[in-house]
Amino acid sequence: MTRLLAIAAGLAVIAGLGITYAMTMMKGEDDQFAQCRASNVAGGAAQIGGAFTLVSETGETVTDKEVIDQPSLIYFGYTFCPDVCPLDGARNAAAVDLLEDRGAM
Repeated sequence: MTRLLAIAAGLAVIAGLGITYAMTMMKGEDDQFAQCRASNVAGGAAQIGGAFTLVSETGETVTDKEVIDQPSLIYFGYTFCPDVCPLDGARNAAAVDLLEDRGAM
C-alpha cells in the first residue's frame, strides 16, 4: 500500500510539473515585468551625473557640492550581500586605481 501511495504521489508531482510547464509555454512571450522596467523606480534610463541631495546616517542633508570636490565614485551598497558585495568592492577598487593611474584623482 505504501508503495502504491509513493507511486501515486510521484505521478501527481510529475503531472503538476507538466501542467505548470505547459501553462508557462502557452503564456507566450508576455513580459510580466515590462511595466516595471519602463519606470524610473525599478529601471528605465536614469540620467547619470548632476546635482543630488541625500540624507546622511545622522539625518543631515548632504548635497553634491558639499562632498564632491574631485572625481568621485558614489556607491550605494547593500545591507547584507555575501555574494555581491565582495565583487562590487573589488570592481570599485579597480575603478579607483584606474582613475589614479590616469591622474584623474
